Amino acid sequence: VSGNGSFSYNSTPSIVATPDIGYDFTSWTGDGTSNSGSSTTTVSMTQNRSLTANFSLKSYTLSLSAGTGGSVSGNGSFSYNSTPSIVATSDTGYDFTGWTGDGTSSSGSSTTTVSMTQDRTLTANFSLKSYTLSLSAGTGGSVSGNGSFIHGQQAIVQATAHSGFTFDSWAESEVPFDTSPSTMVLMDGDKNLTANFISQPPDTFSLILSTSPESAGTTKGAGSYDLNSSVSITASPNTGYQFSAWLGNGVTNNEANSTTVIIDQDLNFTAKFSLKSYSLAVIAGTGGSVTGTGYFDYGTTQSIVATPALGYVFTTWLENGDALSDLNSTTILVDRDRNVTAQFSPKEFTLNLVSSGGGSVSGSGNFVFARTFFNNIILRSICTSLN
Repeated sequence: VSGNGSFSYNSTPSIVATPDIGYDFTSWTGDGTSNSGSSTTTVSMTQNRSLTANFSLKSYTLSLSAGTGGSVSGNGSFSYNSTPSIVATSDTGYDFTGWTGDGTSSSGSSTTTVSMTQDRTLTANFSLKSYTLSLSAGTGGSVSGNGSFIHGQQAIVQATAHSGFTFDSWAESEVPFDTSPSTMVLMDGDKNLTANFISQPPDTFSLILSTSPESAGTTKGAGSYDLNSSVSITASPNTGYQFSAWLGNGVTNNEANSTTVIIDQDLNFTAKFSLKSYSLAVIAGTGGSVTGTGYFDYGTTQSIVATPALGYVFTTWLENGDALSDLNSTTILVDRDRNVTAQFSPKEFTLNLVSSGGGSVSGSGNFVFARTFFNNIILRSICTSLN
């Protein structure tokens, strides 16, 4: 505080209360101030006065949000310089990757504290876990499909029997779980699978089925069969793919994903798949134009751009009423037919009117863009310049 002293009767000296960092002035306690709620005021000196300036800790807001794959806790209002705890909790199949925003004691820790010296806004980020699929082949064959996969992905594995052998089963920890040499494995953890083969029974022929591309789908029907057997074979596409044809001679209908073959010798067929094509419709709302419309293969990341017209600004991309992005130039994953719309809004302009004397004016204010109004202003400016 400042303003202490000795003053003449009926004088009104000024007093000032100055809060420290992190504090707010609340009031003066005592009589004689002209405004007890003002940090700078005057005092009526009609007698001796004793005044106390009161302060309180500032309060700041901590706002937390969670990206896809988890939740957060710890939002609230907190006093200056306090250090509340915040927690990010990952959903199943996700890992916490870090906090975005300032003030944390450790941005890489899912449980940390925040220094509340100002309002804080923090976002917890998560990413899908990655798992390893390890395959091994028993005597009599080979395997394909090893790799790293994200949580929830369907990995396709293929077991191929060598001459004189036939596929028996897939096993995990020596426990059989599938008798199809071509199958999908749900990746919800690290997996170690073994393909088991057995000697081909005498007087039988082998039917080998494969896929192209390998990860595009699965097949059913491979195995060992007696001469002249009629065997059903089926090709099932993975997400984003479609069946194209069977490659090889002897299939009843090469263009049908489910068909038959007659076993008259050892046979080897390949199920051919192709990527699906989806439409991307990019639509412009009033006030701008867009680019990016077309047909694209599944999994394509396509660029889309929204360009506002004169007097407008871009606001957001919408799909089925949901906001996608507030960037006018962004990308979109083509994993289905999609329709996205660019939203624009009129700019707001300020109209200031000043009278130079001899009269008064009215009509000042803020107005949204209107082409007629805007053109009139330009026209009047041109006419004024010509005159």
